[in-house]
Amino acid sequence: MKLRLASITVGTSLAFALDQSSGKSRVVLPSKWETGRRFALARILGDQLAYRGRDALHAATHAYTYRQRLQRSFAAELLCPYEAVDDFLQGDFGTEAVEDAAAHFNVSTMTVQTMLANRGEISKDGLRDVDAEAA
Repeated sequence: MKLRLASITVGTSLAFALDQSSGKSRVVLPSKWETGRRFALARILGDQLAYRGRDALHAATHAYTYRQRLQRSFAAELLCPYEAVDDFLQGDFGTEAVEDAAAHFNVSTMTVQTMLANRGEISKDGLRDVDAEAA
């Protein structure tokens, strides 16, 4: 699959890609933050790979569906692979180390925290039940 972006729009409330003719997609990214836009774009890419040819609209919503969970997992692993984060942190899961890792991988601290919590490295108690980039 060849992904070419026809245009990127920033400032709406919903991230999505709308497949157009000739293998092009119109991409809309809502976040004013670079980390949020990168995460949304990675989610859309994951959705296009998983649902290739099935849907023309690939939305990255805040819903808690299997599809959205797949998108978030794909985006997190693409942008900051667990093994690389683990190597970077070297067992230090403190606030400052997590913030440094987030800055290094250009993702939100919530993305790193969620990844660590999902792998059992830190407690899930402190995490809010929200989309990793919506926080």
